[in-house]
Amino acid sequence: MAKNQADNELGLFLPKTPLSTSSTDLVPYEAEKPVTKEGKHFQRELASHERAERGYEEKAAYGVALLKELNVSTASVFVEELHDYGALKGKLQGEAYQAMGEEFLRVVAQRSAQHKLALIEVAASNIGAEVHRSLYVEPEEPSFWERLTGG
Repeated sequence: MAKNQADNELGLFLPKTPLSTSSTDLVPYEAEKPVTKEGKHFQRELASHERAERGYEEKAAYGVALLKELNVSTASVFVEELHDYGALKGKLQGEAYQAMGEEFLRVVAQRSAQHKLALIEVAASNIGAEVHRSLYVEPEEPSFWERLTGG
């Protein structure tokens, strides 16, 4: 294929005449115009949404920290509880009492773990609901007087 004058080595189209750089091709800079009423409203709304977004991020981070604290403290309490059960096992005297006592403490420990896990689920759900709750407050409708005066 014969190379056209408008083609370059990469196969890109090049104009036959260079692009004009005269001042008539430039877009004039306009000084800032006074912000309209709608523009002010838009700016307020945008700022409100941006604050809400930052709030969501902060709430999510705080929620994660709360969940970590909840899980660690619950596990810590459960480990202490298991040590207490171990101490109680040592107090059991007699073969029959020891077997019954160990079985009872095993069931109590299992139920305690189940209860703690259930409490963690409820607390985590409540934390999640709070994190999910909207921070954005709808602006109030302007009063009749505000609409009348434009304020």
